[in-house]
Amino acid sequence: MRRGTGRWGHLPEHLCQPSPCPDLSPPCFSLLQVPVLWSRSRLLWGSRCCSQYQPGPTKLDFSGNCSRRDDCVQVLCEGLRQPRCQLETLRLGRFRLPAACCGDLAAALSTSPSLTELDLSYNDDVGAGGVRVLCEGLRHPRCKVQTLRLGRCSLPAACCGDLAAALSTSPSLTELDLSDNRDLGAGGVRVLCEGLRHPRCKVQTLRLQCCHLPAACCGDLAAALSTSPSLTEMDLGGNDDLGAGGVRVLCEGLRHPSCKVQTLRLWSCHLTDACCGDLAAALSTSPSLTELHLGGNSALGAGGVRVLCEGLRHPSCKVQTLGFRRCRLTAACCGDLAAALSTSPSLTELDLSYNGDLGAGGVRVLCEGLRHPRCKVQTLRLGGCRLRCLLWGSCRCSQHQPQPDGAGPE
Repeated sequence: MRRGTGRWGHLPEHLCQPSPCPDLSPPCFSLLQVPVLWSRSRLLWGSRCCSQYQPGPTKLDFSGNCSRRDDCVQVLCEGLRQPRCQLETLRLGRFRLPAACCGDLAAALSTSPSLTELDLSYNDDVGAGGVRVLCEGLRHPRCKVQTLRLGRCSLPAACCGDLAAALSTSPSLTELDLSDNRDLGAGGVRVLCEGLRHPRCKVQTLRLQCCHLPAACCGDLAAALSTSPSLTEMDLGGNDDLGAGGVRVLCEGLRHPSCKVQTLRLWSCHLTDACCGDLAAALSTSPSLTELHLGGNSALGAGGVRVLCEGLRHPSCKVQTLGFRRCRLTAACCGDLAAALSTSPSLTELDLSYNGDLGAGGVRVLCEGLRHPRCKVQTLRLGGCRLRCLLWGSCRCSQHQPQPDGAGPE
């Protein structure tokens, strides 16, 4: 076990031993308060470690330690509120937090001298009452929290009023992750978007992955895209009910002259070629869009890719990164993609990972585009395309070497 250095901070020699405690209970916090070694080999510290040892750890991960004891969180929050605490990131995912803990967490949010990220994902019992209390902490003038993660917390639409108030008044919040909360609904999203559009809102990133959002949400989301003073990234991946009509409305927001959004994620949204005309128009006219992720949309087809590539080739297009991971693209798409590679004024990264039907002929055509003198592409991802050594022979004359890619989500 490493001692003394690393991003998890420094500890005295006598504290660098695993604790025998079988679970996270108050004695582990208030009596032993020494590192606990868990199955993921992650070193975890208690509240006294955060507040007394200098320099202390900056990240603390208690995810998956389900004690369901309110006093555990209370003692931990006491450490967070100490003036000497240097903790920046606290993760309490899958901690089975009850709503009663949120008062202590809110006090920590409002008084911690250093905390900038709080992850409460996968805590189903936080509820609307718990979120209301947390948001009071977020809105405190001394709160420094920039990132709040509440993914898969079974939040109802009733939470959205308090979250919107936090969005519009928090002095520091720049990222909100509400992914996998499937009961927010169109009404909840409408209220959230009112907060995003507030002149004092500082939120730059909103994540609403896998929230079962209907097309009816897209009008409010488009209004947020076009008028938010700070929003630069929106993640709507895994919402497969948006449909062509919803995408059309979103693209109107992207094309608005005041839109500041640079990154839009629409992976696995069941998009078809019917969406591609509106997306292409957004590619060619958006004042800010530089990344578009469409991975996992297997019904785009060669016709849809052709239309998208026309947008990429437009002189006004600013898109630098385009993702087509796991889109079941075939060799029929490669001519249009090669033309986009050779003529796009901005494209520097193209992700075609896990499209196993590109084939030798398709790769050959892609490489012709890569070799074009005007090609600006620096990164081409073809991981999982079953190409083996074929690609290296086809691209041996190109200065743009293909990049391997992992199997994770886009």
